[in-house]
Amino acid sequence: MKILVTDPEGYVGSLVVACFTQQGHEVISVSQANGGAVLSLIELAVTDLQNFDVVIHTGEICGTPTLHPQIACNIHYRDAMHLANLAKAAGVSRFIYLSSCSVYGAGEEEYVTEESPVRPQTPSATCKAAIESDLLTIASVEFSPTILRPAIAFGASPRIRFDVVLNNMAGLAWTANKINIPGKGLSWCPVVHVLDICQIINCILQAPRPLVHQQIFNVGDTNHNYQLIEIAAMVAEVFQVENFSFGHNGFGDRGLFLTFDKIHRFFPDFQCGWNPRQGAEQLLNFFTLTDSIQSHFTLARSPHRQSENYPFHTASIA
Repeated sequence: MKILVTDPEGYVGSLVVACFTQQGHEVISVSQANGGAVLSLIELAVTDLQNFDVVIHTGEICGTPTLHPQIACNIHYRDAMHLANLAKAAGVSRFIYLSSCSVYGAGEEEYVTEESPVRPQTPSATCKAAIESDLLTIASVEFSPTILRPAIAFGASPRIRFDVVLNNMAGLAWTANKINIPGKGLSWCPVVHVLDICQIINCILQAPRPLVHQQIFNVGDTNHNYQLIEIAAMVAEVFQVENFSFGHNGFGDRGLFLTFDKIHRFFPDFQCGWNPRQGAEQLLNFFTLTDSIQSHFTLARSPHRQSENYPFHTASIA
């Protein structure tokens, strides 16, 4: 299978490229950033996408520190839709878009499903919701978009992010021997390992195209909804940290409780292989083997790099 993947330097994209290359697929990647400068996907042409079987769009520049968030989101929307329309014109039959659970906002329902209304509360989430809607609009008999809304990602990656909740807690535990917990720690937070995201992408590629045509899937496991204090406790146990602090950033006690019945109904053999404790153990091993975690973690936590999904709406989730 010939696969085009965007953002091979990204947190998820780098693992997607590695996973599918190891499986023997022909994987071609295209970047949106080069040396800190934005390289727009708008430069691609129809001829560049001919003979591909699928496009996996993981790329997003909404967190680019040198751009105003709204400008970055406008560019991301433009590039995503340009890429999708090129793929359709070039005869690419499948287009997988990694959106996120941030499109639901805080989740006013007791259990949030794919049928729940989207209530994006940030520029990035609003952009993702708009891309989702317009991708489904351009679907056709020959062109099948599939939307993935992963829970909040965690785990090691060649391009690790520290603006996602479990990784942030683990990074602070490793570098400062403490853990910061947003709000009172009672908000619900659905989490999923980045390798489990790669696994469901593979399931979708192996499935008959009609099964996933114009479908939206929450990606994760209903049993992996945790209160923030529970995630912090698992990280603290693994990293042997006893110093906790609580934030005062206005987090309520609800958060977001996602259900994943649909994806398990469509793919009965799919099971998330990682829970948060295993993810924390992986990160501890990863940090032990990596010399530059201190500088990467410090950079990720600088004010202009804060993400909208730490854990939900303080600033963008990918």
